[in-house]
Amino acid sequence: MQVPRPATLRRLGAAMALLLFAAGCDTLGLSRKPGPPCPEVMTLRDAGSLVRYREGPGRDLTDVVFEAKVAGFSGECDYAKDRSRVTLDLGVAFEVLRGPANEDRTASFEYFVAVPAFHPAPQGKQTFIAKVEFKGNASRTRTGDRIKLVIPMEKGKTGEDYPVYVGFQLSEEELRDNRKLLPR
Repeated sequence: MQVPRPATLRRLGAAMALLLFAAGCDTLGLSRKPGPPCPEVMTLRDAGSLVRYREGPGRDLTDVVFEAKVAGFSGECDYAKDRSRVTLDLGVAFEVLRGPANEDRTASFEYFVAVPAFHPAPQGKQTFIAKVEFKGNASRTRTGDRIKLVIPMEKGKTGEDYPVYVGFQLSEEELRDNRKLLPR
């Protein structure tokens, strides 16, 4: 049997002391309880993708300027001490595909972040612009945006009571096309 070196024993002792301290924190009232839940963020089903065509009547594959979809979310929330509001630091990711009709190697689109509890007030929906450049020979890219959203809350409610929806700001034609593709 090999005897451990003194440095190894010191590290082991320090690790054990840290574990015992951490285990004892709960009994001393020092443990941090999880905070209230963040608002749920989701993609609005019929506004989660976008196919943008060049101007004119053509609507086949060769007329596509770009396609985009909401690829995901990340972030965290922070409650005011008096729980009167929650601030959501939200990252939104998009995947964008360059179409055959895209001659300038760029794409620009609007997307929205909405809190239905406040509709039709201005804080019920905010729109943002995203711009993408396809570099080199790239025909696909991912881009993202980071926004802060402050949600006022009624007494006794949590972020869970204020779902947040993200989607593309679509024309009537784009919305109609998306709805045709949805399962019934």
